[in-house]
This record gives sequence, C-alpha cells and structure tokens, in this order.
Amino acid sequence: MSLFKKVLAFCLSFEGELANHPHDRGGLTWKGIARNAHPDWEGWAYIDKGQPPPDALVEKLYYERFWLPLKCDLLPPPIALFLFDTAVGTGNFEAVRMLQRSLRNVRVDGIMGPQTIKAANNANLYTVLDFFRIYRRRHYHRIVKNDPTQEKFLEGWENRSEAAFGVAVCMLPRNQTLAARFGLVADDGRVTGV
Repeated sequence: MSLFKKVLAFCLSFEGELANHPHDRGGLTWKGIARNAHPDWEGWAYIDKGQPPPDALVEKLYYERFWLPLKCDLLPPPIALFLFDTAVGTGNFEAVRMLQRSLRNVRVDGIMGPQTIKAANNANLYTVLDFFRIYRRRHYHRIVKNDPTQEKFLEGWENRSEAAFGVAVCMLPRNQTLAARFGLVADDGRVTGV
C-alpha cells in the first residue's frame, strides 16, 4: 500500500460519512470533503441523488487537491502525514505556513516550494513535528476565539492532532526520536538507559 493510501486511511478514520452540522463552516460534508470548500467535486452529484459516492472519487479528490499540491511524496513520511492531515482541516496554504514556521529557516509564504522541501528533508523531524503540533493547536484556538460557535469542535480537532503527532512520531527514524535527543539510543539503534 502506498504512503498516500496509508495517510488517507488515517485521515478518514476521523471522518464520518454524510454530515451537515449547523455550526460546521464547511457545510455539508462527505468523508471530510466539505461542500463549501469543494463545490465542484464530482461526488456531490451522487449525494444529491441520495447515493454514496464511489470511494475512488473520495481518493481522487484527496490525492489531487491535497497530496499532490503539498508535494507529500517529496517529504519525509512523518512530515507528509502531519502536513496532509493538517491541510484537510485548515486548507493547504495555512498548513504549509505552519510547517514553514516549524522549520524556522524558510520564508513563511504558504508555498510548498524547493526551499521548504529541502528544509523539511534536512530537519530534525521530531523538533519540526513538535513545533508543527503547537502551531496547529494555536490555529484551532484562534478559530474558537474568533468564532465561539466552533468551540464544540475544539476537543475533536485537538485529539486528531495529537493522534497524528503520535503516528508521525512512530514513523520517525530511530535516530530522530525523543529518546535519541536525550542520548537514550545507541549508535546501532538500541534503546539504552532504560
């Protein structure tokens, strides 16, 4: 199974099928695809007829509108997962800005260009993910501060972010884990001092 399909499966585990919560700014959604954000998605024709869209259409939208523009195939897998999952909830531009702030040595412009990709591939992944998680949390709190009707979603957003962080950390190369930062991993990869 490709990395994209694994990451998508993770993301979809947090999404329901058809939802239309009155306070959800995305409006009508199907498996996390918000009609307000993606009004031209082919799947709405099925939903408008009372039928579930084929999973292939769901996968196609996520691949073409998130995975490819975010250039996830060019990123370390833990960053790809966290970035993709963040973008599904915030949009690509804001998710890339959060990543760029986390990298600390690239221009924060919301564009996934060669400098951002290079910095992500040369960074300490744990540190980047840790900062990215903080920026994502701040983003959610800003939303709630600006629109208190969104508070009912805050716990779910935070739980999803923590789950994405946890999975991304499990994907890290052993030499970039928190244990390695504190000298608890030997050069050969064995965990020491435990």
